[in-house]
Amino acid sequence: MKTILITGGAGFIGSHFVESMFRRHEDLEIIVLDLLTYAGDIKNIPAEILEAERFSFWHGDINNVDLVSDLGA
Repeated sequence: MKTILITGGAGFIGSHFVESMFRRHEDLEIIVLDLLTYAGDIKNIPAEILEAERFSFWHGDINNVDLVSDLGA
């Protein structure tokens, strides 16, 4: 299974991209990293996706090198 990291995936555009990738690519594991500032809201991602085994959400900053490195491991 391939894995992709989507940053800003809880925003308006990002959440639609997450949903599109999730529905079109059943063989894809999706990791979303979002700081949840003014534009991001976890509620933008459908519950079906949030609960899926091939989806994970991480609250954090893309500038956190250690976090981003851990996500890629």
